[in-house]
Amino acid sequence: MTPGELPGYLAAMRDTAASAAAPAADAMAAAFQDHVQNVTLRQSGTHPPFTRTPAPPGAPPARITGDLSSSVIVRPARGAVTATASAGPTVIYAAVQEYGRVISARNVKYMRWFMDGTWWYRRRVYVPPRPYMRPARTAVIRDGTLRRAAAAAFTDRMSAFF
Repeated sequence: MTPGELPGYLAAMRDTAASAAAPAADAMAAAFQDHVQNVTLRQSGTHPPFTRTPAPPGAPPARITGDLSSSVIVRPARGAVTATASAGPTVIYAAVQEYGRVISARNVKYMRWFMDGTWWYRRRVYVPPRPYMRPARTAVIRDGTLRRAAAAAFTDRMSAFF
């Protein structure tokens, strides 16, 4: 490379580095999604429908159908030099599992469900928190998964220069 070619080379490197933000953010979101689906939401095991969960309050929810896990999707990165991507669940009960909540009957006097061979009737039910997103976030930050995913995506994008 000649001294005259250097400014063009450096400008191309700068532009490529700037365009690496979205792939790095997408890689981090995908790594987080993988951890939630394949680690955190498998910690408490499984149980059949219409039975009590074996997951104690404070532990991730136990798996029945896998709908919560399969609902965790990646929303691709938006932005150029600074990009933001995310991963999160889409099922309606996701926040109830994460944070807990009192669920009350609406438009009817009682809620009714079948569990452990018995029909249950209640006006209100307390669902204790069984966090799975927050512990997963802490885990992937602490063990370096997110940093490694971003670095690999950035290095892949910049590989033409090295």
